[in-house]
Amino acid sequence: MFGKKNIWIWRAGFQVLGIVLAAWSLFNKQPWIMTLFFAASFVLGPIFCGWICPFGAFQDAMAAVARKAGVKRKKVPRPVHYLLMSLRYILLGLILWVSADFVFELMMYDARVNLLNYMSGYTLPLGAIVVILVFLLISGFLYERPFCSYFCVEGAKHGIFSALRPITIVKNSETCINCGACNRVCPMNVDVQHHGQVRSLQCIDCLSCVAACPKKGTLKLTLMPRKGTMSQIIIILVSLGALSGLAFFVHSNNSFESAPPIVASVSSEDAPSEQTETIEVENAVEYGNAAGIKDGVYEGTGEGFRGPMTVAVTVEGQLITKVEVTKTTDDKQWFDRAHAGVIPLIVEKQAADVDVVTGATYSSLGIKRAVADALTKAGGTKVDTISEPVGGAGRRRGGR
Repeated sequence: MFGKKNIWIWRAGFQVLGIVLAAWSLFNKQPWIMTLFFAASFVLGPIFCGWICPFGAFQDAMAAVARKAGVKRKKVPRPVHYLLMSLRYILLGLILWVSADFVFELMMYDARVNLLNYMSGYTLPLGAIVVILVFLLISGFLYERPFCSYFCVEGAKHGIFSALRPITIVKNSETCINCGACNRVCPMNVDVQHHGQVRSLQCIDCLSCVAACPKKGTLKLTLMPRKGTMSQIIIILVSLGALSGLAFFVHSNNSFESAPPIVASVSSEDAPSEQTETIEVENAVEYGNAAGIKDGVYEGTGEGFRGPMTVAVTVEGQLITKVEVTKTTDDKQWFDRAHAGVIPLIVEKQAADVDVVTGATYSSLGIKRAVADALTKAGGTKVDTISEPVGGAGRRRGGR
């Protein structure tokens, strides 16, 4: 399908498609799309990284501009490269297993995520913009795809999921002339020349090595050669098992289960349920955002990280007595962090505009906006206007 001479044309076309999908916020708001690409990684390798990812596309564009301008870029020395490429897997491990503030603060500067957020309509803080520009400049004038190689957590996931892929780039050692062209053009600094198959977790299946090889048929994307049908059957079964594991992983990390509501206890007569978290309202006389609102349960929506978030706010005696998030598509790990920090503050302070949780800014804003929306719809006249974090993180540009 892809001739050697037009591989880059096809690839550029798919990268433009990726940019369009990002501009429509589909990567953020439709997690199933990324699930499909993860599934493809089990069979074909990280094709999302090499053919679709918008941040990868912009890094490639900077590299192309640099080549046209005659800029001679360098390759990271292999010993240094092997040391640095472990960083993205360390970051992935920290995110999965360490729930410390510094991890969430660090991920606020994830260049790939912030670019997707910007393309989805969010205004970014200055620090996030600077990080994006630095990586793009490095990619253009020093080293290709530095972020992908050493810092991209999403790329680390795709690399791990592709470890057992049955389809990969295979080299014909008999026709190889060891010219090194494949190694020179690889944006991920993979050592293609000295291996019969490309099994590196860093490979993004961009096929640049295939296009650069001067000997026809020496490098090609094909089914991994195995002796005997039993080995092929085992490979397929392992891939299917890994695919099932991925489905469970994605479901458990992105599915939303209604979190226990946060309840305000105003008098000792109300016995809280074991499945609710109780917050004492210090001064029930001084009404907050619920002042003048009749008793009832009011629903509101607010824009979270991956789209609209819905909450149910209970008002009793002009006080916010319970807040429950009933619907969200935000990532569970970050949503849980926001839920545990923001909602207790809303109930305690009797105000929608409370501090956001570090590292879970977008989910925090979604909860705050939804609560403010519910109180406004209920007829509240003293509802806070939700302020944006310093630098505008989370604000929609142009009212989008």
